[in-house]
Amino acid sequence: MVGCCVGKGEDLRTFRRSRWLIRDCHSSAANRYVVAGSAVVSIPLRPSSVTRDV
Repeated sequence: MVGCCVGKGEDLRTFRRSRWLIRDCHSSAANRYVVAGSAVVSIPLRPSSVTRDV
């Protein structure tokens, strides 16, 4: 999984911060959205509710 993010500094940083949150390493924009969204979503949502959605 690390290989998909190798080559891009930003992707590598976001990958280290939240490994399980990043699903699409091919798009840097997607990574930014996931990281930014995770900070907001992780607050109100509980781990149990997240696992249900996934």
